Amino acid sequence: MKNAVRNDITVTALFTQFVKSVTQHSASRGKHTKDSYLTLIKIVDTFRKGTTLADIDIDWLNRFVDWQQNQGMSQSTISGRLKSIRCIINEAIARKLISVDDDPFLHFRIPKIKNREESLTFDEVRKLERLKLKKREARVRDCALMGIYTGLRYHDLTTLTSDMLLKEHGKTWLIIEPRKTSKSSGMVVRLPLYSLFGGKAL
Repeated sequence: MKNAVRNDITVTALFTQFVKSVTQHSASRGKHTKDSYLTLIKIVDTFRKGTTLADIDIDWLNRFVDWQQNQGMSQSTISGRLKSIRCIINEAIARKLISVDDDPFLHFRIPKIKNREESLTFDEVRKLERLKLKKREARVRDCALMGIYTGLRYHDLTTLTSDMLLKEHGKTWLIIEPRKTSKSSGMVVRLPLYSLFGGKAL
């Protein structure tokens, strides 16, 4: 069945059509990745409706970057979308729809984003804790605070469930498999919620 689906896609296929095929027939990609691909489809259609796999070359990528900058997109957003396109192109190469020599990313470099080396002070965290907000804003703030208390990534925070809580000797622990590391290493993180920031994570 997979071969049949792949045989229906050629290099002249619409980029959006190919991405949908990749999204629908990939068991290895998570929901977050698939959702980001579907968002990418809309962006590419807005930029150049009717773009085919063969259309994506260095000139196309440069125009895509310029267009996003003119739309006021941040560099991190632009780089993230370019990385997604690179993954799609790699998939097309793996399916032998595009030759390695025709890979537009061979001579196109995705700008690197410098990580901001700054953090909140304890006083700033306390101000954030005391900040009076409305319901939805309060939930967003609480999610940010949970990240501060535990050091968990955004995606790991959004997938927390009560099943991950474990009580040992009357003390509550959070047991989680981080999304970015668990698949390759099988690593499990045990966080003592009862003691982190004086138990505020609880």
